[in-house]
Amino acid sequence: MIDIKFLKKDELDDFLTSLKKSSVHSKAILKNMWKNGISSFDRMQGIPASLIDMLDKKCYIRNATIEKRISSVDNTEKIAVRFDDGSLVESVLIPSDKRLTACLSSQVGCAVGCTFCATASMGFGRNLDYVEICNQLLLLNEIALSKYGKPIDSVVMMGMGEPFLNIENIFQSIRIMSASWGMGISCNKITISTTGIISGIMQLADSDINCNLAVSLHSANNDNRNSIMRVNSIYNLSELKKALQYYYYHKKKSVTFEYLLLKKINDSM
Repeated sequence: MIDIKFLKKDELDDFLTSLKKSSVHSKAILKNMWKNGISSFDRMQGIPASLIDMLDKKCYIRNATIEKRISSVDNTEKIAVRFDDGSLVESVLIPSDKRLTACLSSQVGCAVGCTFCATASMGFGRNLDYVEICNQLLLLNEIALSKYGKPIDSVVMMGMGEPFLNIENIFQSIRIMSASWGMGISCNKITISTTGIISGIMQLADSDINCNLAVSLHSANNDNRNSIMRVNSIYNLSELKKALQYYYYHKKKSVTFEYLLLKKINDSM
């Protein structure tokens, strides 16, 4: 059985051709799955019945499930998402007056090991593939439509894991999220948050992905940052600065800096 969500647009075109069906149906299939959140072939609209029957016999649609939901006083919701291998990650739905934001995970656990991060204590499990990243968004979108009557319009890759240590899956998930046949979210409303992985910043700068970039800084002093973020011992602030200048030169996009105040560690003048 073929995981049809894992087929990229051109791969789905080729697959339909192998079935002696027109590749013109690719966009409709993708839109049913990614735009409309359809999770079974028999519910798809605008697809010939003969093709639906073939897809049902040869393919499956991989989905994720909600294990647990916890709401805060400001209506932010933390959602535990379970995948088909039993792995759990955390996704977050963040409502505000102007937008509905989905915070997505890129890995099961994290290998970066920042001292202030709860995910670091889990260690690293595995990378999520792009279907699993996008399936988190589909689940959050269902909640958004049910609770607020409107879809997610902003995405931040700021959940569990370091996105740039899973860069190919991150890039492909963004292509799905921003495609007209996908989720239709503008790249200007999608942000990747990194601890400062230089190679990832450079790849983003050179890529066709025009999303936003955020950096978890937390200290502007190398010694101090080394003590709370071991990634800084590999990519120090001087190298990070050069990479961000390179990103800005190529993308002409401002960078957001994230700074968590830690008592007596990074909260003094």
